[in-house]
Amino acid sequence: MTDLNKLFSDGFGHPLLKDWMKGVAGKDLDGVADNDLKFFVALPLIQRGMVWKPSQIIAIWDSLLRGMPIGSLMVNELKPGTPVRRVGSNESMLVPNHGGIALIDGQQRTFAVLLGWLQGDGTSKLLGRQIWVDFADKPASENMFRLHVTTSVQRHGFTKRDPNTRLSLSERRQARKDLGDKEVPWASHLPIPLAWLIHEFNKNQLNQITWKQVVLNELRQESRKHRGKGFDDFSAVDCEEAVSRFGDCLAQLFKLRIPLIKIPDACFSDNDKADAGDPALAILFKRIGTGGTNLSDADYAYSIIKHHLPESFDLVEQISRIPGLPQRFGPVDIVMTAVRLVAAQKSLPDYESPNKSKFDSLRRDAATFLEENGDFITMVKSGQLKHALEALNHALLYRGGDDIGLPLAGLVLVSRPSLQVMLYWLLGQPLREGETLEKHAEDSRDELIRFVLYSHLAIPNQKDVSTLAFKWLKEQLSGIGGQLANTFPAKDLVYALIERGRTENKEVAYSLPSVEEFKKLALSATPGNLRGPERFYQSESNHLLEFKVFHRWWGYSGHQHPLLLWLQRDYVQRLTDKSEEVRYDDETLYDYDHILPCSHWRNWTGIPPKDRLLDFLDAKNNGNYRCVGDSIGNLRVWYASDNRSDGDTTAIEKLTDSNLVADSAITAAQWERRDWHKCSDKGDGIIWDAERAKAFQMAVEQRTFDLYTQYFGGLDFQSWFPH
Repeated sequence: MTDLNKLFSDGFGHPLLKDWMKGVAGKDLDGVADNDLKFFVALPLIQRGMVWKPSQIIAIWDSLLRGMPIGSLMVNELKPGTPVRRVGSNESMLVPNHGGIALIDGQQRTFAVLLGWLQGDGTSKLLGRQIWVDFADKPASENMFRLHVTTSVQRHGFTKRDPNTRLSLSERRQARKDLGDKEVPWASHLPIPLAWLIHEFNKNQLNQITWKQVVLNELRQESRKHRGKGFDDFSAVDCEEAVSRFGDCLAQLFKLRIPLIKIPDACFSDNDKADAGDPALAILFKRIGTGGTNLSDADYAYSIIKHHLPESFDLVEQISRIPGLPQRFGPVDIVMTAVRLVAAQKSLPDYESPNKSKFDSLRRDAATFLEENGDFITMVKSGQLKHALEALNHALLYRGGDDIGLPLAGLVLVSRPSLQVMLYWLLGQPLREGETLEKHAEDSRDELIRFVLYSHLAIPNQKDVSTLAFKWLKEQLSGIGGQLANTFPAKDLVYALIERGRTENKEVAYSLPSVEEFKKLALSATPGNLRGPERFYQSESNHLLEFKVFHRWWGYSGHQHPLLLWLQRDYVQRLTDKSEEVRYDDETLYDYDHILPCSHWRNWTGIPPKDRLLDFLDAKNNGNYRCVGDSIGNLRVWYASDNRSDGDTTAIEKLTDSNLVADSAITAAQWERRDWHKCSDKGDGIIWDAERAKAFQMAVEQRTFDLYTQYFGGLDFQSWFPH
């Protein structure tokens, strides 16, 4: 059995790092370690997932290899049968009969260190991450060795100058050409997995001489050649010296001990007094649970819930795996949604994202909130929330052809506030005899989709506005505001929000301009020099909101335009068939690709005045040309691999046939106007004249207008905003 009295002295312990990591890696049942102790180390369900960046992983390993301390870890005893999850796993399990140790503080450091140990399946990857050592390259100025991190998404690693920065487009294209799908850092010489090096060191019983020969033999293998170069192409003396130094570091690493601090059980026990203030667990998180990465309000709320209701972990994880949901909503989003819906049902204060103190007040005000059979667990365990999410998901998804639904990847357009508003209505509207949630959502399908896509464009602060929407829906559902129709009242809700903004002189929600109004805003009456942000200036106050919609549609936050996911929905849906590509975090199957590449209209190194796009602007601000180049009219959603193949070629080279034109959401009529041809045919692409600049502006303006026409007409917004 795990003997904490044997491990700890006066609340402190200091096992060898290598033995501690055996328990963390799941090798605790093999008869481990010093003094016959068996370490079963796991994370209590209150802990978050991995949040550290590659640079942090590299930094902690540099510290370990230098013999520097990495700080103490805080732990607590685990009783047999307690629900936990292992470090690097999203699955829950029960603590075995011999008990174990809960890692309370130090998860991110432990995960990073665990990347240096082979996993139970013999691989050196954990949650899609892997560390590499390059003995043939000079280390960064602050590091002893050149270390790299690769991930399942960034299979060819990151830049050397900044381990958190992706390779450039041209570098990724070259890496794909050089390495194919092989996972190995491209910006390296002779990379070798760190976990393999440590495994071999342990396998050879810490014999540095034998280990060094094994490593050098491995580096000399033909299969270790990288980008056409092998061991003989580099300085053998430097490589051998680096391997020797690394062996010295590992010898010290295997002697290193890790300090553990045992947290008393009392720190987890709430005071029974009603006015005791913050619960003990809350105080514990606020005092020790930061570790350089603060626990967010949402993470805190979920941690408290998991602590009191361990079964909620698996239930929420199951809900978050509804097809399409992970693209936009994770477990924390599901929990915060359930918290908000429970609060609404209990007539408690409404918060889209309650902070720590507001969450604690919510659960104190609702005495049954976190009870074993209380409000929250009932919402999740009954399947009510999962059922409603599945019904909404099915109603929102694209069904092919001219259907107005959202492609799977396009679910990123569904904000958490808009999702909560729709769920509040769906779960609050009484079902008639014979009705189901699926039918209820299906009957409201068009209005639900319109609400999502309208909210993305025309509600500037969805989080705050959703509290107004909840209040309005509550009045309608209770009969205070009149009889609520059996379908989702998207139009009436939006009208109420717009009116609220007018009466309070606030920007709550905007009216959408008609196609004709938008045309006047988008197209230059007389094509002249390029117009930058001055195209958004206006003097008539009664058109202020129309200009704001126009500005938001044109592009107000860089070159990413998520509405293209809907506008190109047939093409985007076809991308989901590329199921062999697994994506994590904020990575996607697609890029936002400039139709006329940005390399053709900015970064003017070596280009003389009068030959640059910025020389044809009305305004003197030389940055204004980006207003045209980064407009939605010059962007398309494009499969990432294809974009990396043709990202810098001219527009007419990208659009070589009618299928590519259609997939890029360019109308046949615009293509026949040949504006894209006229702004693409200047040799190397970076030399401009007035004719080409005007053609570029015309192409961008026309496509911006065409896309809005598809949005406004395709979603029948004329029925909402008749003009």
